[in-house]
Amino acid sequence: MIYGTNRLYYPSGEVAVAQVVETADGYVVAITPFVCEIHSMVWYDTIFLCSKLYKKQLFASIIDLHTLLADDNVVGSPLYAYGVNFDGGCCLFEPLR
Repeated sequence: MIYGTNRLYYPSGEVAVAQVVETADGYVVAITPFVCEIHSMVWYDTIFLCSKLYKKQLFASIIDLHTLLADDNVVGSPLYAYGVNFDGGCCLFEPLR
């Protein structure tokens, strides 16, 4: 699957803007700068790259989500991608396949 995002958070804490993340079998296989939208792209406000597996969760705030991910700072492979969309103050955190 191919996902576009405004902000991409790496496990190292680095943040990139306007990125495309491609996944296969639940793993990140490619990351490229966003150039244009393509037919099958799904858009997320934010994507987090993580070294751990997490379930789909709803958080009251982005601060609560950052607290969950605070110890997930392993830089290496494999990486999993999680999409986040915001609705008011809440954010839905879900694995991207």
